[in-house]
Amino acid sequence: SPDDNYLICTGDDRIIDLLEVYSGILIKRFVDDFFVHSLAFFSNGKSFVSGNMFGDIKIWSIKTGELMNLINTNKSDIYQIILSNDERSIIFLSEDSTITCFDIENNKMKYRLKENEAQFLGIDILKTDSLLISSCSDSSIILWNLKTGEKLNKIKLTDFYIHNFFVKASDNLVYLSCSDDRIRIFDLNNLSIKIIYQYINNNYNHCIFYGGENKLYFDDCNKINMIDLKSLTINRNIFQGIKYEFSASVLSKDKRYLILATNDGKIIIWDLINFRQILNNKVISSNISEVIMNDENKYIAFRSDTSIYIYDRDANKIINKLNKYHYAGHILFFKDKYLFDGSYFDTLCLWDFKNGKIIYSTIFDSTWINVLELSHDNNMLAIGTDNGNIILISTKTGEVIKKIHGHDKFITPEYNSNDVHSLVFSPDDKYLLSGGTDENIVLWDISKYKI
Repeated sequence: SPDDNYLICTGDDRIIDLLEVYSGILIKRFVDDFFVHSLAFFSNGKSFVSGNMFGDIKIWSIKTGELMNLINTNKSDIYQIILSNDERSIIFLSEDSTITCFDIENNKMKYRLKENEAQFLGIDILKTDSLLISSCSDSSIILWNLKTGEKLNKIKLTDFYIHNFFVKASDNLVYLSCSDDRIRIFDLNNLSIKIIYQYINNNYNHCIFYGGENKLYFDDCNKINMIDLKSLTINRNIFQGIKYEFSASVLSKDKRYLILATNDGKIIIWDLINFRQILNNKVISSNISEVIMNDENKYIAFRSDTSIYIYDRDANKIINKLNKYHYAGHILFFKDKYLFDGSYFDTLCLWDFKNGKIIYSTIFDSTWINVLELSHDNNMLAIGTDNGNIILISTKTGEVIKKIHGHDKFITPEYNSNDVHSLVFSPDDKYLLSGGTDENIVLWDISKYKI
């Protein structure tokens, strides 16, 4: 965006995302009918223009998300869009290698440019002199009169393709990313050209862009690097791309929030009502194997290896770390300050997660805890184990009320198990439903075990 605070991005999914640059939070999402391949902000930062694969140009309101204008150009895929100096015209490059200038106010085409000897690869504007500059597949650039479309000059630069470029108007310089893995500067004043960078990673199609304050950014070896254009010094690894996978997810009780955890220690929260990302924080450096949110949507608990972490959304930080001597197991919030932890071995713990103390622990014989489920009146905890048993626990004391053998072994050449993996109480807490790896769902009458 013109104020450098926002970023619009898109891909082959018809979706345009508006992101806050410094937090990475998704602000708004726009959906086109087809794949969108080109975007440009208006200078007021209140709207932007997009071009899709079937030649539709759309102007969107950032504040409301509404489509303000639709221009059907009857052209093929629109690869690139730029705005004229007065922003009354849109200049776009199409798949058929034509450059079109379209008058927005009068809703008509002003001119269309075609180069018979080569294909157009990119366009930009030298705003100070009202020049339109295009790069071509024959390793040349062409200067055009922006207002009339008149061809002014064609300059052969190198023997390599120009993949992308930008114009720095204040110095009359054109910065080029070329197919021989070099970045070059072309001076429009004296028509000289020089190399300023040789890529390490031979990618053949690198991207460069101007970041303001005499900084050129470029990708190399999965890193974003920067060149100071005054001193031509290079600052490497401004940002390194990170690949991560979602390792856990949960819905809040009121179904408003989706909480996601990643294998590199990130917690991400989506507001499902307003469909926007409200948190994207790297909280630890290791894999998060389970994540939950309490009923008030204030606290998030997540486990990693032998520790359970408590994250306060209001304070925006981890407020406690509950350390275990063995791997932490399935976790469940209980009332306003308690947390159940069923270990992978044979122990159930009730923690006061605010002061980090264990209220009580219950040990079972040689059984792994697969699932925890709390009754609606908060008096009973149901536990599903790896030996087909369902154990009912008093939440007040931690004592066993009843042990039920619920599911038999399911044996195949590849698998041998009788795990109980899912439990749910009926709204009146009189019945309990269980599901196991024996492919059975069982309904239990537990009213006689009522506390």
